[in-house]
Amino acid sequence: MAAFSFGVMATSIAGRLLTSGLQRVGTLTFQKAMRISRIEHTLKGIPLRNPQVKSASDDFITLIGNRYGEYTEQLSKFLEELERSGLITAMVENALVDRKSEEVRKAFVLLHARVINPNEDDATSLYEKMMVSFTITFRELSKDKNTHAVLQLISRNVASRFDQVDSALQALNKQLPRVQHSSVQGMQPALLKLVRGLQAVTKQVRIETNKGARSVDISKIYIPPKLKYRDTAKNADLISNAVSVVRAKRQRLDASELVEWRVDPTSLNTIGYGDLKLSFSRVVILGDPGGGKSTICQNLCFDLAKQAAGALVAAHKPSAQLQKFPIRVVLRAFEKARTVNTQLSLFDFIIRDLMNHVSLDFEELREAVLYLLTTGAAVLAFDGLDEILATAQRREFVDLVLSFCNQYPLCPVVVTSRLVGYDSAPLTGEFEELVLERFDENEILNYLTKFFKVVGERTEAESSQYAQDFLRQTASNASDLRANPLMLGLGSVLNRDSI
Repeated sequence: MAAFSFGVMATSIAGRLLTSGLQRVGTLTFQKAMRISRIEHTLKGIPLRNPQVKSASDDFITLIGNRYGEYTEQLSKFLEELERSGLITAMVENALVDRKSEEVRKAFVLLHARVINPNEDDATSLYEKMMVSFTITFRELSKDKNTHAVLQLISRNVASRFDQVDSALQALNKQLPRVQHSSVQGMQPALLKLVRGLQAVTKQVRIETNKGARSVDISKIYIPPKLKYRDTAKNADLISNAVSVVRAKRQRLDASELVEWRVDPTSLNTIGYGDLKLSFSRVVILGDPGGGKSTICQNLCFDLAKQAAGALVAAHKPSAQLQKFPIRVVLRAFEKARTVNTQLSLFDFIIRDLMNHVSLDFEELREAVLYLLTTGAAVLAFDGLDEILATAQRREFVDLVLSFCNQYPLCPVVVTSRLVGYDSAPLTGEFEELVLERFDENEILNYLTKFFKVVGERTEAESSQYAQDFLRQTASNASDLRANPLMLGLGSVLNRDSI
């Protein structure tokens, strides 16, 4: 990319990075509350209206001009890597409470060295100017009463993470400089091969038919489900707090107009698949047997892998949080592997499993995965906690999963498990507990239409007719069963004429 005048972007880069980090801070409910409150909209314009924020942003821009001379491809790549990583989230979390983390700074310096140059003074100056810009922006935003209430609740929500993140980063920061690492640019071919392997291994889903199992493209048959917070006192309090900070009426900071908000509390209790894909920190998805837990995990990984693969080769990239590399661990497979080698670590299992799907040599793959884990550019997906049947052994695997997540604290984590029995070996309280809702009538109809079209190879019109016939035939004797995705699929198979 040719260099060009940096002044054109003088008000956008710091704001973009801050917004990107803020989109990943706090619980899913608070993310929805922030979208309702239009805090992101406010962020886009605040440097133009507020002289203190503009001054801090200008200082950040001036430093880049002095240190780097111009907006080069290398600098652009660094900012992209920073935005994709979990470091930007840690920086925003610290800025929210005006906290200084030496370990986050060191991690920033390491990333800078791998993308631009190993000059620590350049990296430290850039980091400090960014943090000043972020901190002042939050300080000025907090002068608005309602925005202040939202930010305060988020700050309390993330405060418990600071010591844990710093402790983990301290260990990683000591370990990583001892090894001579490839530059991120040099690693791009390996990352592309890795993410294409991740995409390939999650693309197909097996569907049972009366002619045997078939592999089907998951994107052609998947129906995104709705999720809701588990019915607990903790979650009721969480939702109540989120609702309380989204007022019935709220005036924008520029005082140009009065905006009315009408917030239904149930809207903050429900999490759509799009909300989940866009942003989460640590989530456990609970559901009934056959309720779609493994399928949502696989589809999430496929969607993220597809987006990340596209981001590596396309000029028009998706938002940074959709460029994450999904690393899926099927826990029953890990359990089976541990029966052969009781000392097998999760990291070694991940590498061994990926070697079956990615055309890289061992060291290339290991370095690529370690880079993604340490920077938080990976999403960790642990599927099927409930399939470890013995409670004592499940508790052991919970500890293994938690230890691994805490070792790489910048990575978002999703775990799936049956609801029944979960409380005998639960994850820690920092995991948001979401429950898969059963299919409603529209979702049943959409699934059936897709099933008959893709699996039964029927026309659109035929598929729609078969779906309507199925709904009518099962209305009186199987209306409850068909709300379960597994039972709905099995029922579809029995409709022999359609497939």
